[in-house]
Amino acid sequence: QNARGERGQVMFVRGAVTGDVLDARIIKVNKSYLIAKIERMIEPSALRATEGVCTAAGCGGCVYQHIQYEHEATLKRDYVENAFRKAGLADVRVGELRHTGELTRYRNKAQYPVANGKAGMLAGFFATGTHRIVPMSDCCLQPTLFGEIVTYICQFCDHNGIRAYEEESRSDLLRHIYLRRGEVSGEILLTLVINGSS
Repeated sequence: QNARGERGQVMFVRGAVTGDVLDARIIKVNKSYLIAKIERMIEPSALRATEGVCTAAGCGGCVYQHIQYEHEATLKRDYVENAFRKAGLADVRVGELRHTGELTRYRNKAQYPVANGKAGMLAGFFATGTHRIVPMSDCCLQPTLFGEIVTYICQFCDHNGIRAYEEESRSDLLRHIYLRRGEVSGEILLTLVINGSS
């Protein structure tokens, strides 16, 4: 969400919702914008989601999960309209957002980066703006089966001495686990992204 700084710059506050009253600390200053971090919530917005919010702190996968769905749809539509306007196409009419009605388990694909943990291979999602993995096999936006497959792959790798790719040394093998589900067939496509051809 964004707000305004003292000199009118746009201030981006990750995790904030329109209508929140909060204290935020500026962590980055640019000529035309500021980036701030929530320090203390004073009064949460009526547009803030109160149910179904993921507990995996720091994961960069769910940008809108803390916002009620109706407001999320409005924000996304506004985003598309602004993109057309910036491209000089202000006369393009943007329709209402279409939705299946599902708020969880609706994604049909996921890519899980992997890393070597103290207790073995772990998989999850990158923390916002980093290559640090937030360990998580079962994401509430992915099918439950994805988490089971990811857990099995990590256990298989541990059992067979297969290690996750190390960025610093550019060594070892497995980089990502990519899964995709056919909505009609129910079939699962599993792709292992590796470092090399072995």
